[in-house]
Amino acid sequence: MTFISFKTKYGGHSEFHRNLRQYVHQALEDLRNCNNKEDLDKAINSIHLKLVEICKRSYRLKKQEINKPPTWWTQDLAIMRKRVGAFRRRAQRAPTELRQATCIIYSRERAQYRRHLVKTRRRA
Repeated sequence: MTFISFKTKYGGHSEFHRNLRQYVHQALEDLRNCNNKEDLDKAINSIHLKLVEICKRSYRLKKQEINKPPTWWTQDLAIMRKRVGAFRRRAQRAPTELRQATCIIYSRERAQYRRHLVKTRRRA
């Protein structure tokens, strides 16, 4: 679920109160008529939707940036990244007699991942 952000800093409060006053009596009536949990859920959902609608009419909307992954990022890179992380954790947890060997394995895997990453970036 995504939420809409509103610019409340730039005014619109009086319009919000005016629009809210028109809806308050209906919302209270809906809450009074609730007899069970399902009715209460429906009433709360309708109140929430109405509040969002009133805010849309009263306030300006904030522009939300959509963070898209880079075009060169692939599923293979994500898998390799997780794999390199697993090798890193193994190297860190290895007993002292095996640590050097596991660190060498980790550094080789990391170098392979970096080479693949650079190639993929250059192609894009």
